[in-house]
Amino acid sequence: MILNKNAERDLELTLDFGPGCSGAAETARLHAPALDSREAHITREPKRASLKHGHCAVKVPHASGMRVTVREVCFQCGRSTATDHLSYCNVSE
Repeated sequence: MILNKNAERDLELTLDFGPGCSGAAETARLHAPALDSREAHITREPKRASLKHGHCAVKVPHASGMRVTVREVCFQCGRSTATDHLSYCNVSE
């Protein structure tokens, strides 16, 4: 979870998960009515960013937060390797 408490400027980051990490980064945005609010809700972003050499660029809007989750994916079918994707994309190991 990344929090940007700056009320005026967005935060642009490059996250480094290491050169051996591949897959996609799923992001979700934290929405709150005010910086000091105890109420908030999270919405998932529809697009996933692919990791390039273990790096992922994210932009956290001002006065909000973002959750970043890395998922390894099968690049042939785009499904998570946590699921049984071998029969889906006809890949043999």
